Amino acid sequence: MRYLLKIMRLLCRQQPGYAWRLVAVSIVTGVAPLINIFIPRLIIDELLGAQRTAWLLSLTLGLAIGNLVMMMLDSLLTNRVALMMNIADAHAKEILAEKALRIPLSESERKTNLDLLERARFGIYHLNNLDATMKKLGGSLVSLLSVLVIVLMGSPLLAFLILAINFPTLYCLKKIKYLEADNAERSAPENRAFSYFTHLAIDYRYAKDLKLYDGISLMMEKAQTNMDRILKINHAYFTKIGFWNGIVGSLVEFQSVAIFAVLGIRLLLKQITVGTFTMLYSAGRQMGRALNNILQSANELMTVNLHIKPLVEYLELPESSEDFTLHAVDHCDDKTELDEDVRRCLEQAADGVLEWRVEHVSFKYPTGENLVLDNCSLKIHSGERIALVGTNGAGKTTLVKLLCRYYEQQSGSITLNGVDIRRIPLHLYNAILSPTFQDFRLFAFQIAENISCKAFDKMTSDDEQRTVDAVDKLGLKEWVSGLPFGVNTYHSSTLSDDGVLPSGGQAQKIALARSLAHAGPFVIMDEPTAALDPKSEEEIFHQMLTLSEHTTSLFISHRLSSTRYADRILVLDQGCIVEQGSHRELLANGRLYARMYKAQAALYR
Repeated sequence: MRYLLKIMRLLCRQQPGYAWRLVAVSIVTGVAPLINIFIPRLIIDELLGAQRTAWLLSLTLGLAIGNLVMMMLDSLLTNRVALMMNIADAHAKEILAEKALRIPLSESERKTNLDLLERARFGIYHLNNLDATMKKLGGSLVSLLSVLVIVLMGSPLLAFLILAINFPTLYCLKKIKYLEADNAERSAPENRAFSYFTHLAIDYRYAKDLKLYDGISLMMEKAQTNMDRILKINHAYFTKIGFWNGIVGSLVEFQSVAIFAVLGIRLLLKQITVGTFTMLYSAGRQMGRALNNILQSANELMTVNLHIKPLVEYLELPESSEDFTLHAVDHCDDKTELDEDVRRCLEQAADGVLEWRVEHVSFKYPTGENLVLDNCSLKIHSGERIALVGTNGAGKTTLVKLLCRYYEQQSGSITLNGVDIRRIPLHLYNAILSPTFQDFRLFAFQIAENISCKAFDKMTSDDEQRTVDAVDKLGLKEWVSGLPFGVNTYHSSTLSDDGVLPSGGQAQKIALARSLAHAGPFVIMDEPTAALDPKSEEEIFHQMLTLSEHTTSLFISHRLSSTRYADRILVLDQGCIVEQGSHRELLANGRLYARMYKAQAALYR
């Protein structure tokens, strides 16, 4: 139960009043049945005895008021506990989302971790019923202790009979628990796949291809195949679990018959009165229910523990060596705790001095078998404008990802100003970078928030000015001025009915504006202008390189006409640098770059 205990500790820290409210509602739930056990006995004995009207009215009124008070207390406390659980549920989802952002990209894309994440999300779903289960367990424990005294005093044999009948229930519930855990583990990959198909159906970005190429049929066939597998898994699960639940239900009914039989015989033998019969029958039934509820609740908690296990395991996955938090990233300049060489490196970077060295780097993706980079070495000098070119699959984007520390190389080193980049705190390292990727993403937030990466109400005057400047410099001013709310207009209609969808070229300019507003001294452009026509791409490259004139920059483009703006061109082939030099020098060499350039030039003749 260690996983459940971890979550409970986290829950109690996040919701300080949760524990005592849960205890209070458990006591109310456990004590409430005693009213309906004792008072009816007194009423029956009075009806068969003295028949005092005033006393009968008092007992009846007490029964009504007692039940009313207990129901009100139970409802009040239960609703409060449920509210706290809803808050805790939202907090758990936030923690899981934060964790997903903190895990290294190389780990988060593994299928095993993706399946673990899906099971962790399912584990949060099971937390929603935790308060009801804990209430049932606590109330049943209080109730069992209360009625056990009554049953033992009235009929010890009845108490042992109830215990004996409930003993097989423990075995049945144990079987049910393992069936539930096995079903959750087996269905997690299939549920994740089905979620993907659902996402395809509602994501407008896939709509054109699905409709034009009759992809709807393809998607529905794959979704149906996936659903058939889910149904097959669930059919076997529900068949087996239905069998064991049937046995548990039969034992509960047999228990009621056995209690009635034992007490009925004693009543016929005049060993107990009718009032005592009623009290003991109610107490016996309540003891049986309480015992059954305890066993079921314990089983449910063990099931929750098994479902929470993936959540705890996911939260315990190794993270990037970083102080990142979801709520705020500290970009302060406090470097007092850094090593001297790291501090010196960052001070040089702040002054625009950036000397990069990639030495004998080899890398392959976690899910791949072949090296993407093989003994790759290069240098980028401070203030240089570098173009990185090569054929598809040469490793250009992979090299950029290593520079951005999305992955870690298997061998070799990458240094900035003589310091291994892995030694630099990630939030300080990220402040140096201003990358834009071909597969960039715009969020369904305001245009200004997409550019500044800050919530609108958290933006400072400097943030607003940098956003406006970036919009102006990228030629977006006229387009933005025509939007319903200017830069505060939402991207897409996901979160706002007044949202707009920019064209491909406009979207890429917004992504470039994000890079420009970030103002990092190392500008990286990994084919961000692929959606633009050649002339517009050349203009954007020229504009971006001009705007970042006093910074170090690296850009990738398959259109080699843009590379003439670079101070130096690096040619990457089969994972290593095979050529470097200026545009004219590489053309004169007549090797790979020259062949690629001439092949492209022939297309425009």
